[in-house]
Amino acid sequence: MGKPVYLYPTEGTVFFMADISEDGRYIALVEVPFTDGNGAENGKYRVHIIH
Repeated sequence: MGKPVYLYPTEGTVFFMADISEDGRYIALVEVPFTDGNGAENGKYRVHIIH
């Protein structure tokens, strides 16, 4: 069996950290804003739970 591939659309470029539950049923993503080279803040504080 091959590696699963998922598409999760977002509003734009995001910075996030992720973790997967032990049984593989859930993925949690924590999205945080970041500042680009021009000083503009991008993204929002959000938590995404995917199952």
